[in-house]
Amino acid sequence: MQTLRSIPFLAGAMTSVCLLMAPVRAADPQVLEEFRFYEDEFGAFVTELEYTVVNPSDSGVGDIVGLAVSLGDNGGDMFAVTENGWAAQNLFGPSDWDEDMFVEEPEGVIIGELPTWREFFGGIDYPFGFDEAVGFFVPFSDIGDGFFLFDDASPAVSQDESLGDFFARNIEFPASEFALAHTSDASNSFEPGDFSTTQGETQIVPEPSTVTLATIGMALAIVAGVRRRRR
Repeated sequence: MQTLRSIPFLAGAMTSVCLLMAPVRAADPQVLEEFRFYEDEFGAFVTELEYTVVNPSDSGVGDIVGLAVSLGDNGGDMFAVTENGWAAQNLFGPSDWDEDMFVEEPEGVIIGELPTWREFFGGIDYPFGFDEAVGFFVPFSDIGDGFFLFDDASPAVSQDESLGDFFARNIEFPASEFALAHTSDASNSFEPGDFSTTQGETQIVPEPSTVTLATIGMALAIVAGVRRRRR
């Protein structure tokens, strides 16, 4: 059976197609959203969204240290989790926006007295109406006198960087609004209300199978057209 790799110049054609399909890089920070459905190690089916935060080199927003994403009305069964060192928390509506943030140790010990989500996100009102949301932030500790210190082991998203592994699991359907909290300087310490906020809509990443089929179909059409011209 002849594979796609054995077709002359198809790899180059597919590369050109992928370049044409690549989104234009914008100056504003972006949040990419990818949906997955799979069976876990215990045989349970999992639905999840993975988010990736992108901070372009010309965004002008400093380090991104917080992310909140709307999930519509998912019945309260969703939960936030990360695999990148950030803290994660469910936000079940506007009332949670005025609750203290928390970083929880595996033993269940809460660290320090942390600011509210409203304070951390520059004082804005809850940005998602009455929808549920998931929230993520670089962990930090209370160092006294109203100041807090970021955990150096957990990466902020600086300009010209991106960070994935933000997850919302057990969801029925996605929503598309986000809010980002970001710094204006490189300091690791801050006071509540120090940050600015950017809001927008997520960019949906197509399922790999859809992208693959579309790319292969377009590439094969290019190959067929070239062969016809050679005859």
